[in-house]
Amino acid sequence: MSDDQLTLEAVADDDSEGVSATANVPQAAHIEHVAFGDLPEDWTWEKSEDHLEYIRSGISKSQNKDGDGIPVSRIETIADGVVNHEKVGYIENNQTYNKDQLKPGDLLFSNINSREQIGKTAIYRGEKLLYHGMNLLRIRYTSEAFNPFFAYYVYDSPMAQDVFFRMSKAAVGQSSINQSQMERFFLPQPPLKEQREIAAVLYTVDQVIQKTEEIISGYRRVKKGLGQNLLQRGVCEHELVETDSIFGKLPKDWSLERLVDITEIVGRTEPPTGVDKYWGGDIPWATPEDIRSLDGPTIAETEQTVTQAALEEVSSNLVPPESVLLTTRATVGLCAVNEVEVTTSRAFKDLIPGERLDTWYLYYRISTMEDYLNRLGWGSTFTEVIKPVLENVTIPVPPLEEQKEIGEHLRSIDYCITENIKVQNQYRNLKEGLMQDLLAGKVRTTDTNIEVAGEIA
Repeated sequence: MSDDQLTLEAVADDDSEGVSATANVPQAAHIEHVAFGDLPEDWTWEKSEDHLEYIRSGISKSQNKDGDGIPVSRIETIADGVVNHEKVGYIENNQTYNKDQLKPGDLLFSNINSREQIGKTAIYRGEKLLYHGMNLLRIRYTSEAFNPFFAYYVYDSPMAQDVFFRMSKAAVGQSSINQSQMERFFLPQPPLKEQREIAAVLYTVDQVIQKTEEIISGYRRVKKGLGQNLLQRGVCEHELVETDSIFGKLPKDWSLERLVDITEIVGRTEPPTGVDKYWGGDIPWATPEDIRSLDGPTIAETEQTVTQAALEEVSSNLVPPESVLLTTRATVGLCAVNEVEVTTSRAFKDLIPGERLDTWYLYYRISTMEDYLNRLGWGSTFTEVIKPVLENVTIPVPPLEEQKEIGEHLRSIDYCITENIKVQNQYRNLKEGLMQDLLAGKVRTTDTNIEVAGEIA
């Protein structure tokens, strides 16, 4: 467990007895042993095929997304590591598919996917009717050998994911693991009581992660609804009038202004990647990836940095703090506010607000215009919104004090979202650390009093 992860002190003391020697590891389980390490003496390595109730591919008929027929799983159904019933396909129910109807405890395993996504696993809990579709293996172990939740957490663990990555066969655009390979996959096998206890600990953390996700989703819904209202009607009662713009009716005392008249729009050139003297300095250099990785609306640091030489010879001036960084090339419409001075890649046009414009109002206004900005782009290789086009984009401009109020309201919700994402990430780190400790037997649950949920038991 890394230093920045939470510990298991509340669950068990890390004072387990010695572990067995590698001589107890079956020859075929070599890469599993490398990933999991030595197991306790009362655990064994078990080959999957010796304990499988079934392992099979799903219904291979073409699917529709119109809701016609019976729901079937897709790769997208388990893309987030859980069964998402909003991302299923449908097939006509003109045959009997009883054998393909999922049962609670079935594992859905992504055996044909991109290299990064190969091995993604989810456990079906029976919450809604679902049938087994294409490009996922359906796996179930006998209950005498493995608790289904324990097996799921083994599959979901960083150790098993490493094994799946190494055993997959790469091809153009995707990788695969065949059924025979999965039948030869070895699992660590504690006594069933301990399996249930280990699963109960990890399940409890999962529940907290899920509840936090529900809170985050709730805040995002509130932000969306409030944002639509504030950005269209303002913070107080206004007389609305029809405008000749994409925004429709707006408050009478708001003006419509071109970005060129209320911001300074700055593009950037890009330092050549092969010139060492330009890279690795102390000046933040923002790319679209820095925005994609954000948990909130602000950039405080960047993955890459450039030198003063790059700034002076290639990239021109720094962008001052409290500007809006907007992507306008290849990926159009991503935006963030920089907390520190930065320079940006050529994927950006940076908007430096004038004295009549509040940064945060501009950020929230521009962040709702992604689709519109994409329609303004052109190019055969990639889409780009060129500077003259962006300069003539018109936005509603309320009085400055009302702009600030709108920005403050939406920032307060973003703060709640960001703080809950931090909590969620803490629990995800905790879960990963617990997996490394519990699923390899480094920390035992045998001397603890762990309540096992009925779903697991």
